[in-house]
Amino acid sequence: MKLQVAIDDVSYEEALDIVRDLHPYLDIIEVGTPMIIKYGLKLVSEIRKKHPNIEILADCKIMDGGALETEMSLKAGADIVTVMGITDDSTIKDSIQVAHKFGKKIMVDMLCVNNVKVRATELERMGADILSIHTGVDQQSSGKNSLKGLIELKEVISSSKVAVAGGINLKTLSEYKVLSPDIIIVGGGIIKANDRISECQKIYESIKGITNEY
Repeated sequence: MKLQVAIDDVSYEEALDIVRDLHPYLDIIEVGTPMIIKYGLKLVSEIRKKHPNIEILADCKIMDGGALETEMSLKAGADIVTVMGITDDSTIKDSIQVAHKFGKKIMVDMLCVNNVKVRATELERMGADILSIHTGVDQQSSGKNSLKGLIELKEVISSSKVAVAGGINLKTLSEYKVLSPDIIIVGGGIIKANDRISECQKIYESIKGITNEY
């Protein structure tokens, strides 16, 4: 089981400081969509330069231009790029093909996918490396979480890895751990904590207590 830490809404300099401070206690650093909108792929490249061995996810949420945008992200230094599960199959297939050519991975974001089981089965057949159940910030405000989707995803997936995101923090972590996803994604639960390093370390150590290596 891996911990992915998402950085979404801080300054460029603070993002670099966060990676510097937290990298011993995470497996994947996510450059979130707001950061890419603000700073482009430059931040991905700078993290790669400073941390050549860290696994970086660029949360591009690709909806079109799969081949081009995937290649741009990988050349900037990303190891994993996100594509939306609700987009056209051709976009997803193109992204997967390019990522695999580079020896890298595609995470398909299942945000707003209506039938998780059906779509997940289709995406796995396409060769998606990781499928991510994701409850967005706007959805969380109405009380939604990712538990039901995670259960459904685990029921049908056999070869793709499973990730889960959406409002997860130290208090709710155990609810997700028991379902044994391959990747647990935490954003504000760490980044907005009073002591980020301590919070990240606690979550990381809790996750690593589960024997489920990915």
